[in-house]
Amino acid sequence: MTSQTGSGDDSARRISPEEVEAATQRFRTASDKYGFYERFRTSSVEQLIERFNQDVGVTAWVSARAEFLFAIRDAFLATGLDCSSFLAGGVSTRDLIERRGDAIVQNRDIEPPNRSDTIMNVPLGDRDALERMLNDPTSELSKAVEQVRTGESCGFMIGNAE
Repeated sequence: MTSQTGSGDDSARRISPEEVEAATQRFRTASDKYGFYERFRTSSVEQLIERFNQDVGVTAWVSARAEFLFAIRDAFLATGLDCSSFLAGGVSTRDLIERRGDAIVQNRDIEPPNRSDTIMNVPLGDRDALERMLNDPTSELSKAVEQVRTGESCGFMIGNAE
């Protein structure tokens, strides 16, 4: 397995073969309390890209989002495609991504959505949708609220995380 290197101004970024192998092994065997690894194992590359792009611009932070980012990073690395443009040095959800040949790259030509007025991609003003999420025990929002109730560490932030 070779290291993944990006193109253009991302060429200095590298993901080592050992990192790819470790991520692939985790992806095949790991589980998390939110079921991300399990769901991503049955996802196509296109579905992973679509799911990742839904998270671009999200500035809320809960422990479930950290688990999501770990799992989707491992899922992308396990595809064998070059993902260094958005994964080397950590997961960057600043830009939308797309597949170009044997690589998944950031597309900086498309303006990412501004989601600073949302919670889990739901507009703050959509009370019905937020209520449904709170009443659904499998939703990430419901799980975050439960973490707060049980005293688990859970940070939640709305606004620009940078």
